[in-house]
Amino acid sequence: MALSAISTTTTTPTTTTSTQSSTTSSAPTPSITFLNNQTDPTLFQKYAFQGFSETNFTGKKTSILYEEGFYDFGYNISSYVWIANGTNCCLTFCASKTVDVGYYCDDRKRPAVQDEFPRLSIWCGRSNTSLRKKCS
Repeated sequence: MALSAISTTTTTPTTTTSTQSSTTSSAPTPSITFLNNQTDPTLFQKYAFQGFSETNFTGKKTSILYEEGFYDFGYNISSYVWIANGTNCCLTFCASKTVDVGYYCDDRKRPAVQDEFPRLSIWCGRSNTSLRKKCS
């Protein structure tokens, strides 16, 4: 009886080590550029105003205003969005530094204003009647 050679093949198992890495980052703060369709009040801390040179929120647009003060736009505002966001802050619409054309305190999307205005006052203290007509 003949003996046959036995062949054995040894396979060395391959061990794969994977390293997981994780990066933690916070989501970027949303940058609002067009207030008319981005009215989620959680995106800003208090109130916000944006005006437009044409009706229906078109034409040149102002930056979004978040602070009290007087603002000159260099063109007339024909439509605007005001989000008071539950604050006691208001707007005075100004034809000049000495002539007001009205004021408003509650949230409002106004696609066409009655009187255009190139200057705006944002102020807080709704019950302070002297601020309602102040344009400078």
